Amino acid sequence: MTASAIDMERLVADSGRWTILRDGALYGPHTGRDEMWRSQARAGELEMSGDGSDYILLVHVADLAHAFVLAAEQTQASAILSVVDDAPTTYREILTYIARLEGGPDPKRGANTPLPSFRISNARAQTLLGWRPGFQSYRSGVAWALESRSRTGEADDDSPSAGQSGGSILTLFFARSHITVTTFAISNDRQSCAIHSGK
Repeated sequence: MTASAIDMERLVADSGRWTILRDGALYGPHTGRDEMWRSQARAGELEMSGDGSDYILLVHVADLAHAFVLAAEQTQASAILSVVDDAPTTYREILTYIARLEGGPDPKRGANTPLPSFRISNARAQTLLGWRPGFQSYRSGVAWALESRSRTGEADDDSPSAGQSGGSILTLFFARSHITVTTFAISNDRQSCAIHSGK
């Protein structure tokens, strides 16, 4: 966790009733991550670190938005919750899957891993928020994206920076849900999100 994310969480934890959501790596519409991987796969440029055995924790942007809404509405004691999907996966597994979907070669070795390798459970978020990921693994999330692209005929959004648009998407989700959020902060470098909510 970066210093900026730690400072953000400390600030919110001193503000009264709060919920901190530590989410996995965001993917889905306009986050840039899966679009970037698929574009690299089609170009034969997909790379993984080492032998690809490091784990990556993922969460679809729609599932994270749902968790935000539930966290803002919940009245239980303050808590730090992990918002990730049900299936931690290795870089080798997900990148090979995407490469084959796009008809490209298997991923090469040589890339740097931007996040540490570890696995955590979302059980506490499920228990305290009543939250369940609609996309339980990357397979269902990526398959839905491909089906949607085929149905609408829309091109991929090959954003250069994965995860850079997540904050705007989630802010819009709050506005449409008529939830009053007195403090909202998101740190894309660690993707740790903190909410201090009043209604």
